[in-house]
Amino acid sequence: LMVQFLGELISQLQPGAVQPDGGDRSPELLDRILTYVAKNTATIQSVSQIAEALGVSPQYLSAYFAKRIGTPLKIFVQAKKIALKEVGLKESQVDDMHIHMVEENGLPCYSVHITTPDTEVSVVIDIASGEIIK
Repeated sequence: LMVQFLGELISQLQPGAVQPDGGDRSPELLDRILTYVAKNTATIQSVSQIAEALGVSPQYLSAYFAKRIGTPLKIFVQAKKIALKEVGLKESQVDDMHIHMVEENGLPCYSVHITTPDTEVSVVIDIASGEIIK
């Protein structure tokens, strides 16, 4: 019994080990999240979908992403979908994308900056309506 307990304890301490609460504390988790979102932006329906695909709890995933990126995962995915659609780009055309929450004319908005091989595009999206303000 003691050997089994120690074996389980050691396996949880290995890099990339899944913790008992389902939260992957490995440094690669952020890369896994961003890769999943990049490959599935158009079909993502919820944070739970992403969490299930990555084998972590939705609560842990949301908290981890917000802490590491500074933007809630749900907002990041929504803004990315809107921005790509509005500027007519596909994920494969984007080299870099930054999304931040800002206030524009007293409204909470997403500020999205997209870099492609040919150009840079910045848009501000009204969170409530999903429309581009500028």
